Amino acid sequence: MGCAAALATLGLFWPLDAGTEERRPAPDHLDDIVAVGRGAGRIVLATRGKPSSAQRWRFRTISLSPETAKAQEVVLSRSGTKAVVVFPGGAASVLDLTQKLDAIVAGQPQGAQHRLPGQLFPVARGGQVCLVDDAGQTSAAGCRPAAQAAVHEDERVLYALADGSLLLTGPDHPAGVSLPFRVPAGTGYKLLAGQRGDRHDFLVLLDQGSEVRVVNPARADGVLGAYKSWELAGLRAALEFVAEEANPAKPSLSDETLRASVASLAQQAPPGAYEWSFFRVKAEPALYAPVLELAANEPAYPSDFDIWKVLNPISKGTTREAYQAAYDTLGQERYRHCRVYFRATSYPGSWFLEYWYYYPFDEGKPHPHIHDSEHIFIEVDKLGGTVRAVLASAHGAFAPNNNYSTFLRGALPVTLPLFALVELEKHAMSPDIDRDGKFTRGVDVNLHWERYDVWGVRDLGKKKGHLMEPYRPYMTLPRRKADRFALASPASYFPNLEVSAEKATCGLLPFPVDPPCKECPVANPAGAMAHLTAHGDARRPKDIYKPWVLPWHEIRLGLGLFDHASNNAQLYAAYVTNLKHLTRGSFPFPGRLSLEAMWSPTSQVFTSTANGQTITTTRLNATYFGARYERFLTNTQGFYGGLTPLFRRNTISVTGSGPLQSRSRFEYEGIWYRLGYIFELPSHKKGNMTHHLGAVFQGRTFRFEWHVSLGLFRRHGRDTFGIRPGDRNPYE
Repeated sequence: MGCAAALATLGLFWPLDAGTEERRPAPDHLDDIVAVGRGAGRIVLATRGKPSSAQRWRFRTISLSPETAKAQEVVLSRSGTKAVVVFPGGAASVLDLTQKLDAIVAGQPQGAQHRLPGQLFPVARGGQVCLVDDAGQTSAAGCRPAAQAAVHEDERVLYALADGSLLLTGPDHPAGVSLPFRVPAGTGYKLLAGQRGDRHDFLVLLDQGSEVRVVNPARADGVLGAYKSWELAGLRAALEFVAEEANPAKPSLSDETLRASVASLAQQAPPGAYEWSFFRVKAEPALYAPVLELAANEPAYPSDFDIWKVLNPISKGTTREAYQAAYDTLGQERYRHCRVYFRATSYPGSWFLEYWYYYPFDEGKPHPHIHDSEHIFIEVDKLGGTVRAVLASAHGAFAPNNNYSTFLRGALPVTLPLFALVELEKHAMSPDIDRDGKFTRGVDVNLHWERYDVWGVRDLGKKKGHLMEPYRPYMTLPRRKADRFALASPASYFPNLEVSAEKATCGLLPFPVDPPCKECPVANPAGAMAHLTAHGDARRPKDIYKPWVLPWHEIRLGLGLFDHASNNAQLYAAYVTNLKHLTRGSFPFPGRLSLEAMWSPTSQVFTSTANGQTITTTRLNATYFGARYERFLTNTQGFYGGLTPLFRRNTISVTGSGPLQSRSRFEYEGIWYRLGYIFELPSHKKGNMTHHLGAVFQGRTFRFEWHVSLGLFRRHGRDTFGIRPGDRNPYE
């Protein structure tokens, strides 16, 4: 195949991607453990970082004031997003760990916090234990004479009385039921509570001098094991709660593994002496579900799949227009069908939360259709439940998604509750980090920040060309509070959230495990479910980063035509990098730098005659090394300019009356300048197809070039989940 034919084949007949489902990590319950260390002047939170096999811990330090203060007790909420800190003397503070915290003073209120319905903390002081809610207020259960207590997720409470007896209270037996187990007098102990569905309801850590026992107080023979230290016993107890069927990875829970974890925790912790406790935490999906900011006059709303059971009986036909007309007649009944489909995956250091929205119709131009699925993903740090990334779906294979990441240098923390903008009629989504109802480049989205490479929210996109246009602020309509949608009972988590009651109706449902059928009928619940589960980001969640669209780093390999008149072929290779990323923001202009090499193997022969001699010059090959600046004007097109010094190997032969004379040398033949048009077609699996089409010139010599290359090893920063110990943390 000739060079021109190869270019045409590569450039015009580029195959579509064929994706496979991404394998999700197997559960490792050690990754869901948060260690809390109490030391002088500080509290340290710790969890295992990525990769888990390396036994590396991540830490977050919370300072106390004064520097000599030490917490008497710290209890984490089940979500790990709040903690009650009890100081000597009984003063207690409830901390909202989702925020960046300054030095904590005993009894000093923190300010506005999210709420956790049903969360109670035991606070021991003055010979009694009081149950306080997550705002620090004593609950209706009040206080009871006791030395310690532990609160189960189902609201049962285990009290240890002064005489060592154990009393279990709950909604079914408020006066309490005595357990057969008794704490021996003069023995150190600690009560622990489980969660719904756990293997045990309560456990007791019991200090026996030379060993610490883990005891189930509900059984006469309740000793589950004996360990050499409080730390090892505490970690084992936290994992003992996990139900057997939920723990297929038994080797990860071996005593040897736990000893190694405890040892690495002590070695890697910040300098100082700590008393460690261990808590098993889990994601709180309702806490992070964003408030949706729809545009005024939005014709379709997030719905459940069963909306089709309502539409089919009242539709006057089976066309899209007929179904839409039936949908419009429902009025506010459509609000009550609002649902959010949710899925969570545990990674080392973080939870990955997926929120999926189903709309029965996409009514926007240029391609209105039945069924529309959109989504926003939240990565949550297990060290306090802080939001580390908000990743929202945009449009098409060529447009970047609307992503915000706190892992980037200079990125600010994210405050709860989360808000998300929803595009008019098309339903693409974007984080609204500052919650102002507007889309702001660099604030709401920071993985793409230039006008040409950010999608944003394009409410006014009514033609095909808008898919390739740069973003402009007028494309986004202002949002009103009256058009917000939220989960039902939003005040349970955010008391001051402003959402109208008729639109605070969204239910949270588990994401469907499997599609109901391969080729479902379109206009029914099964077809709606199949549409949601077939989305590429549902099968490969990390594709939400789209590292192949305008990558920060790329290796190109390709072919070219240089000087069309003589049809010289070239082999082309380049390393491409984003200048702002390369210079950490020091370079003020957007664009990419391409460091490239080109080699033309074609030989050229020139013959001349002088003084009866024939002079034959053979140009064996040409090699160009240089740089090219690429400036995009849209997400796929732009211009370039560059310079490439030319080095050529020449052989000169002289024949005539005397003996044959020949010499060969490698020569520098000046700089060639390049200017032209660049078109880059992103592709998920096949590599980015890049065309350079333009002119090269040196002095008065003018030539034409066309290069087609594949971009490989493309990266756009972080594109995986889980948190490494060295990753940036703006909440620290």
